[in-house]
Amino acid sequence: MKQNLQALYEKFHEPIIQNNCSGLLKTAFKYPATHHITTFFVKKLDEIFFTNFEEGLSIPIEVLAMAYVPDKIICGVCLPDPNMIDIENKIPHMTLFVQDWAPRFSNNLLQALFTDKGAPLVGELKSGALLNPEKSIIERYSLPVSEIDGL
Repeated sequence: MKQNLQALYEKFHEPIIQNNCSGLLKTAFKYPATHHITTFFVKKLDEIFFTNFEEGLSIPIEVLAMAYVPDKIICGVCLPDPNMIDIENKIPHMTLFVQDWAPRFSNNLLQALFTDKGAPLVGELKSGALLNPEKSIIERYSLPVSEIDGL
């Protein structure tokens, strides 16, 4: 994580990024109450994703991308093995660290980056570029932010 934040700092030279990097788990950011992958949002209890859900299942995951809002939240886009777990969420992810935003705002952030109308990274999600470990996207995007509701 610190390597990723350091790479952002080296590209943009913004003190807030350096402060977040050096203060990670000390003065800046903390772990959420639980680490879990969001693969499904329960709307109806009879949906196949809910009825087949196995709580506490341990599966290998790989964090393919990191989304970071300074002083707010850090989350990772993950790709769990679809043979081990049903995935309904358009962007399976794990909230890695929180500060001023609750973990639920990972959804808002990733939607704004990847799936909302005009999302800056919709092409990378659709093309599968996020699955390419050789590709690196270190960029800054301005997204609509509300301090009350996250994005």
